[in-house]
Amino acid sequence: MNLRTASAVLLLAVSLLGCNIPTLPSQVITSEMQTAAAQTVQAVLTPVSSPAALATSTAAGTEGAPPLYTVPDATNCRAGPGTGFAKITTIAAGTSVPIVASYSGGTYFVVNPPDVSEDCWVAAALGSVSGNVNAVPEVTPAATSASGAPARPGSLFYNYSCSGGSVTTNLTWGDAADNENGYRVYRFGTVVADLPADSGAFVDTVTVTPGTQLQYAVEAYNDAGASPQRTAVFSCQ
Repeated sequence: MNLRTASAVLLLAVSLLGCNIPTLPSQVITSEMQTAAAQTVQAVLTPVSSPAALATSTAAGTEGAPPLYTVPDATNCRAGPGTGFAKITTIAAGTSVPIVASYSGGTYFVVNPPDVSEDCWVAAALGSVSGNVNAVPEVTPAATSASGAPARPGSLFYNYSCSGGSVTTNLTWGDAADNENGYRVYRFGTVVADLPADSGAFVDTVTVTPGTQLQYAVEAYNDAGASPQRTAVFSCQ
């Protein structure tokens, strides 16, 4: 083999050896890179709902719900905002009723109980609220009597007798009102008598521990509310 032939053989061997080196097509590399890049961009652009965002969304849904008032215990619903107004009904414990209006910055609500045909008033502090209460109107109660609540009773007088822990008290007062439905007598803040209009006296007998201070109060009332009270406080001597 001469030098020219040997050179040709060597060149052919090198060419064949180069053909056996593995390579990746440029098209495959480009496709894989494009797919990975697209997935990365999609991950960056996709928003993740944070806990705060989910909470805001939940709250917005609650605010759009109808406002309800729920009572844990049996609660009186009255003709106006306060215990001086006549009772319309008693809302049963655990009941939820629609709120139709609020009063005095939400201290009282006008609600619609299921068992009566008219709306009535409840103290906000006695129950809990759900839904969008800000959507209900603010209202002012109207007196249910043209002349309003009755006048305060005249001066309250008392005399009593004590015997073996039993106290009998004779209460008298002036009938100063001319539009009352009646008079209520309280002992220790609890009603012990509901008397008819034009009443002016009541006798009460109670057994107490010696030295106990007795407390009485009298008020006139009608459908519009109750008068200021007259009070008497004493103990057996």
